[in-house]
Amino acid sequence: MKIKTFFVIILLTIFLFNCSEKKEDKKPIITKPFSFTQNEKGTRTNLNPQKSIEQIIAENPNNIDVLLDAASYYDQKKDFKNAIHYYKKVISLDKNNIDAHFNLGAIYTDLQDYNNAINSYKEVIRINPKDFEAIKLLGKVYYFAKQYKLSIETFNKYLKNNPNDKDVNLVLALAYEDNNQLDKSLEIYKNILIKNPNEVIALYNIGYIYSIQKKWNDAIKYFNQVLSLDPNNYMSIYNLIVAYNTIGDLERAEAEYKRLKNINPQLASKFSDLFEVAQENK
Repeated sequence: MKIKTFFVIILLTIFLFNCSEKKEDKKPIITKPFSFTQNEKGTRTNLNPQKSIEQIIAENPNNIDVLLDAASYYDQKKDFKNAIHYYKKVISLDKNNIDAHFNLGAIYTDLQDYNNAINSYKEVIRINPKDFEAIKLLGKVYYFAKQYKLSIETFNKYLKNNPNDKDVNLVLALAYEDNNQLDKSLEIYKNILIKNPNEVIALYNIGYIYSIQKKWNDAIKYFNQVLSLDPNNYMSIYNLIVAYNTIGDLERAEAEYKRLKNINPQLASKFSDLFEVAQENK
């Protein structure tokens, strides 16, 4: 059994964090007395600190700036229910408010509510078809939702204007891989390595794809390249054991098993029947 999961989790964790970024920079800083945006220390910056958020909103129920600040405040507090409520209130007053749609997309992504996240980013793109940040995040959400064809289509649209975005290229390669377009995935990974020869995720996933294709010597080459950069990369060691054992190089397979046993005994135990029994029979 070959394992890919480790690097997929790392990569998608990075991108999920990026998807959580809000478009606060697009909204002008409010300096009116009713502003209560958060400063770096997490305290409110309103000029009338005696008033509660509820009081401020009650006095300005249809003021979009107040409602955006309220949504942002609750968002930072991880009170997503109230954040969503106030972003939706903004949209009810201004259906083309790009910040409300964008930040809803980020919240829904955090909540893994991918259908609503997709709809929110689509609204951003409807308002501004050249909002490439929204296009990029839409592609990522499609990937999280396992809509790989739409993810590929969206990423390629984004990359026409941002061809050197390594992170997006990595997720695009994953999307092609999960869509069973392995040759296209390999092409992207190898293009990444031209500019980033030590990109471990690309090296590992090339090795993984070659394992799927049963090109064991090629897989071994790339897993060893990963280990030259990260000697304790137990996933590459695991897959080397599989590769060496498959081609009949039992001596190297056993050597990698011993290395894995020192680094990750639990994972190594998957091979214990194979190698421990062999040791007993010697």
